[in-house]
Amino acid sequence: MRAPQPDEGGHYALIGDDPRAVRTLERSVDDAARGLHRLAASVSAAVPRLLAAWPEGPAGEAAAHDVGVTADYVARAPAVLESAAQALGSYADALVVVGRRVEDLGRAHDLLAPAEATLGGIPLPPPPERLLEWEVADSDLALARSRSGFRSTTEIDLAYAALARQVERHRDECAGALERLAATDTLLGSVRGASALAGQLVLLTAGGLTAFLGRAGLSALPTSPEQVRAFWATLSSAERETLVRNDPRMVGALAGVPVVDRDRANRLVRTADEAQGVQLLRSVGIAVPTSVSGLDALLAHLSPAQVVALGSLPGPWGAGRMLLPEVKRRLGVYRNALAVARALTAGPAAYLVTYDAAAYSKRSVPEGRAAVAYGDPDTAEHVALCVPGLESRVANLDQVGTDAVALWREAAAADPAGATAVVAWQGYDAPEWTTVAGQDRAEVGGALLAADAHALTVTHQAGDPVITVVAHSYGSTTAGLALQHHGLAADVDQVALIGSPGVGGSARDVADLGLRPDQLHVATASRDLIHLASDTLLGADPLDPGFRAQRFRAESVERDGPGLLDLIGEKDHSRYYDPGSESLYSLADIASGHADQLGPHGMLARAPTTWRDPEHSREPTGGHEHAVA
Repeated sequence: MRAPQPDEGGHYALIGDDPRAVRTLERSVDDAARGLHRLAASVSAAVPRLLAAWPEGPAGEAAAHDVGVTADYVARAPAVLESAAQALGSYADALVVVGRRVEDLGRAHDLLAPAEATLGGIPLPPPPERLLEWEVADSDLALARSRSGFRSTTEIDLAYAALARQVERHRDECAGALERLAATDTLLGSVRGASALAGQLVLLTAGGLTAFLGRAGLSALPTSPEQVRAFWATLSSAERETLVRNDPRMVGALAGVPVVDRDRANRLVRTADEAQGVQLLRSVGIAVPTSVSGLDALLAHLSPAQVVALGSLPGPWGAGRMLLPEVKRRLGVYRNALAVARALTAGPAAYLVTYDAAAYSKRSVPEGRAAVAYGDPDTAEHVALCVPGLESRVANLDQVGTDAVALWREAAAADPAGATAVVAWQGYDAPEWTTVAGQDRAEVGGALLAADAHALTVTHQAGDPVITVVAHSYGSTTAGLALQHHGLAADVDQVALIGSPGVGGSARDVADLGLRPDQLHVATASRDLIHLASDTLLGADPLDPGFRAQRFRAESVERDGPGLLDLIGEKDHSRYYDPGSESLYSLADIASGHADQLGPHGMLARAPTTWRDPEHSREPTGGHEHAVA
């Protein structure tokens, strides 16, 4: 089970295990109990037939004895399983309730702490010149106490400690139930018919996984990709498969597990997420859409009766606006699962490297985290990660996937002899228009990008893939901060920034990114609207001559279209992956390890001067495709 991260509860860390992982375990144990109930019925029905077929003799008696032992086993085991499932369910319920309470305590702390600090900074009795300040601070503290429901942060700390003890009691009860399960012959295989079930159930308990870790010389599940890879190598194929099936969320999210295994695990989770969405809609009699657009159309036209059936309240401003947060969350997870399914069919040989449909919930609607690779990143000689920008999210992963597939196809043509895998990386919480002016999202995303790129170097079968990051728009700010602050430069070989508003941070030269000039390739169409944002709040424009990056051609043949969006350059901001374009042709050279061919292919461009961009007056060209011999 994944422990919640320290910052997920605000000021206070969330307590205990991830309730979703506990729910998954509960369902697995409950399913096993149901299966044994069905088996018990079959065995009971078989006993009379067996006695009739073998009424007497040693063989008949031995067969009857064996069946009797098995019947006794399948009659006893479900009760232990059901007890464990019930304990897991109670623990999950407690985690959800406590999680909400921890968030409430965090908000209360945020209200009280500033007022306490201000008042505490004024000596008592207050000197005359600070008397008014003291009165204002005292009034602010009284208001904060009223709004928070607590008199002090110490009181909130005590409430948090009480919640921790409550969770610990539930966890101890749950651990006891699992220990009793482990102690039964269900897991020992000593009873006829039990050994097959033992193989399926052994890893449901902490004891089974602990035994595997102990065999590898570990006391806990490792956190670094290198340690995870070493641990995974100690497991047999059957043990790996058992881990994948019994805890797919853990395996799918575990950096250092080979991509093929993460793909299997993440596909199981995605399928389960989709099934839960289907079940939710079917349970209230709503026709189930099978696409993101279909789901969006459904949600836009929900009737008041359908909203009520979903457990929400109809609203005067449109039924869908009154969906309760939990309903929004579940439908958002279903939406993301559908989007990922579509992205997996966008190109051949797709691998679901990263998947968390419930990540980054805003107003209870999760934007998700996912990465789909086209080609196997663990065997390809070259690996490119496509990092999208503003307004990107898992629900429109098919667009990022389409761009990645376009690059994958062109890179394959650029170098048919050397395999290139391209990853559509929607692995961070990209900003909306209201938050795009800040670097906070890029900073957090940069850490995730660097970690995911490093994991691909660890699991690669040859040990040293040539990694290229292709970052578009705000994604280039994310990549820039990953290079400056999170060690991406140690794992990446080439970086291509397209339509960049700035590289973030304090970088003013390619060396500030930890790269050489021949490793950084930049392109911004001369009429791309993004020029208005360059050198502002998102850092230096890598297109500036002083940054010393290598510029390649990226003019769109459609840049002078008749529409307003063409006139202001908005459309040119999203044309860098167009098949046949100068940009995609150049990106394919870079991603396939042939950046040295940009010059011979006529794709190098001059940097802009203070007064003009030489690309602005040049006629754009099209039809650029690498010929396959």
